[in-house]
Amino acid sequence: PNNENGNNDFVVDDRIYNDFKSFVLKKQSKGNLKLEEMFDDKHLLESVQTISAQTNAQGSSRIQSSVTNLREKIVQDLLSDFDASGGIIRSELEQNILAWQLPDSVMIGRSLKS
Repeated sequence: PNNENGNNDFVVDDRIYNDFKSFVLKKQSKGNLKLEEMFDDKHLLESVQTISAQTNAQGSSRIQSSVTNLREKIVQDLLSDFDASGGIIRSELEQNILAWQLPDSVMIGRSLKS
């Protein structure tokens, strides 16, 4: 990411961004990443499903199905945000990639410029 002058002109280009999107999609589809947990960090959806199953309440299967559909909708919305929020995501990727490779002083200077 650095040139000879020590300046940093690294950017997340289309190839890197598309690789990241593919990585996220693959992890989500394999179950190694659960995007819906970004909105359900207290695992409320899982609790609703568990309580519904344990009580054998009337309509339990409908509740379970509704929670599953809600999870799928959350994931679809998050994945569609890749396109709508591309600039923000690219910027975050750049910052995170560079944070691994550059000293803090360079990162601070870079953030002051933007």
